[in-house]
Amino acid sequence: MEAYWQSQRSILICLVAATTALTACNKVSPPPSPESTAETAAAATDDPHLCDPTAGSDATLSAGEQAIAEGRAVAGGVTGTVYGGGVQIVEVTKIATIQADPQAWSGKRVRVEGEVLDVCQMAGCWFEMREEGGARIRFKVRDGIMVFPQTAKGSHAVAEGIVRTIQLDLDQTRRYLAHDAEEAGREFDPASVTAPMLVVRLDGAGAVLSGSR
Repeated sequence: MEAYWQSQRSILICLVAATTALTACNKVSPPPSPESTAETAAAATDDPHLCDPTAGSDATLSAGEQAIAEGRAVAGGVTGTVYGGGVQIVEVTKIATIQADPQAWSGKRVRVEGEVLDVCQMAGCWFEMREEGGARIRFKVRDGIMVFPQTAKGSHAVAEGIVRTIQLDLDQTRRYLAHDAEEAGREFDPASVTAPMLVVRLDGAGAVLSGSR
């Protein structure tokens, strides 16, 4: 009799274990939010100009982003070459408005438009853009998430991302400007910089580049 009840207990334990495993397998993780997409694509380091050394081959796109990355498509009402998650926000924020009070915009997700002036020569992980009127901002992503070609210079960019501000000390400011000068082939005198600067950039979620305007 005791052997019988032991066998019944064993069967019951097996059934409970199997039910628990099946329930765990059927759980579905929710899709990532647009905000998390931007945070993933954006640079993981506070260094505002160096290409992110932690990205490289570990940086991957979601299946949806991979399907449209660098392809001809319509995103957010714009036709062109799509990078990352494209553009979903309809309202355009002026870069000049952001630059006038960057701390008020820090952390906000925006859409900006302008001409591509320069592109990262090391890894294609950023581009500098200028809107009509002259205001500029840098669109930055982690290495490998999106790669912008040098041929993008002169293109019209529609970009979406999260505004980020980084306060540099004097030494960081000099290294920042020295790096930019080196990439551009310009001479630079660190002694000419006497005050720290605030870097204002767009941590990128996606962009659409089209022919120059």
